[in-house]
Amino acid sequence: MSSRQLDLVKGQAVQKQQALSERFKQVSSIAQKEREQLLQLQAYESDYLAKIKQEQHQWTAENTHRYRHFCHRLAQVISDQRCKVEAAEKQLSTLRVQLSEQRQRINALDDMIDRDERAFIYQQNKKEQKQSDELSGRLYY
Repeated sequence: MSSRQLDLVKGQAVQKQQALSERFKQVSSIAQKEREQLLQLQAYESDYLAKIKQEQHQWTAENTHRYRHFCHRLAQVISDQRCKVEAAEKQLSTLRVQLSEQRQRINALDDMIDRDERAFIYQQNKKEQKQSDELSGRLYY
C-alpha cells in the first residue's frame, strides 16, 4: 500500500476511534447516572428501614402486610438497578477494549506509514546517489 492509501485508512481508523470515544463518553455518563440512582435507592431503603424500626411497635397487621410488600418491591427495584449498573459497566468495559484495539491499529498504521516514508526516502537517496555516481563517472572519461 502506498503512503496515500495508508493515510486514508488511518483517517478512517481515527474517525472510528473518535466515534468510539464519543460512545464511551455517552455510556460513561449513563453508567454514572445509574450508579447515582442506585445509591439514592439504597439510601432511601436505609432511611425507610430506620424509620420503620422507630414506628414498628405501633403497627397493625395491615401495616405489617403493606410494609412487607413495599420492602419486597423496593428490594426488587434495587436489584433491577444493580443489573442496570452492571450492564452499563460491562458496556464500558467492552468499549475500553475496543478503544484500546483501535489505538493499536492506529499505531500500527503509523508505523507502516513511517516505514513506507523511510523506504521512499531511502529509494530517493539511492537514486540520487546513482545519478551522482553516473555524473561523476562521465566527468572523468
